[in-house]
Amino acid sequence: MNILYKSIFGSRLYGTHLPDSDTDHKIVYLPSKRDLFLGKPLKNSVYQTNTQGKNTKVDEDVEHIPLHKLVVDFVKGQTYAIELVFSPGIDELYNDDDLRTRVCQSTNSPSEGSFFIFACLCMDLRTKCLTRDVTALVGYLKGQAKRYSSKGDKVNALEEVLETLSKIYYTENGDVAWSLSPKLSEFKDKLPTNNKYLSLETDADSNEYYNVCGSLHQMSVKIDEVLERVRTQYNRYGNRAQLAASLDGQDFKAIMHSVRVGMEAEELLTTGKLSFPFTGVRLDYLMRIRKGEVSLDETSEWTENTLQRIRNLEEQSTLPTQKQVMPIAEDLLYDFVLNHAA
Repeated sequence: MNILYKSIFGSRLYGTHLPDSDTDHKIVYLPSKRDLFLGKPLKNSVYQTNTQGKNTKVDEDVEHIPLHKLVVDFVKGQTYAIELVFSPGIDELYNDDDLRTRVCQSTNSPSEGSFFIFACLCMDLRTKCLTRDVTALVGYLKGQAKRYSSKGDKVNALEEVLETLSKIYYTENGDVAWSLSPKLSEFKDKLPTNNKYLSLETDADSNEYYNVCGSLHQMSVKIDEVLERVRTQYNRYGNRAQLAASLDGQDFKAIMHSVRVGMEAEELLTTGKLSFPFTGVRLDYLMRIRKGEVSLDETSEWTENTLQRIRNLEEQSTLPTQKQVMPIAEDLLYDFVLNHAA
């Protein structure tokens, strides 16, 4: 296996690692001519020191990536490929004057030559093949935002139902307003149905139900019973403070990474590059999120504002499209393989 590059990856690349974080590496390799001629599959492979449970600081994950896949994924805007091509090790290799001299004078070792030539390829990818397509980055950001906002949306829906039914069932003084509890059907027109978690439904036998966050309540059921059921459902989700408190380290980590990729997408469209590790205000914000010091409401607002900025930047971007740069990337890859595959 002709190894072209090995880079630290994950939290240690981003600068967001903790004392107990594991170590991730990605290795780019050039398949042999024999494998290429025989058409053997070019797949990523992963080696893990720990396959049982959560990784600790002594564990390491190593992924091997064929050069061909890296180049194509870079053009397609895949997050890992962009991060790898912009990783600091590429700049260190490319700007190593001693290494450059040895390569030019052919006094370098074979591995040194491969490392330097790969760094040159990455520089070409940065300057010639970076596109405006940040779909993968934005998709991850949206996915994580939806995952956590849906919990909050359900809490809002349950609170609205509880408020509506309570106004019907209780007086302003908090006393029960009815000697016999009325049925849900008697106040059908007052039931909130203004979001995707609240709706009126009818089955094949014409039975009517009130759907509250996936729980069906027959319209013939008394309001006091529905109130009790919805309270139980609400307590299962908890109020907003309880919802935030219920998040664990994995949730905070996921939210942090979604914010991180949003930062990366905005940086790419603004500057045409990525800088690692994160530093200053951006790193401080990411670490505060990871430690649970930033509220869900704040990260949700940040995400909404960032998505809007990214949409505007995409519209204004002068970067080329995938279709425009793929032939360039293929030519770069062809020349590299032709000259360096063994």
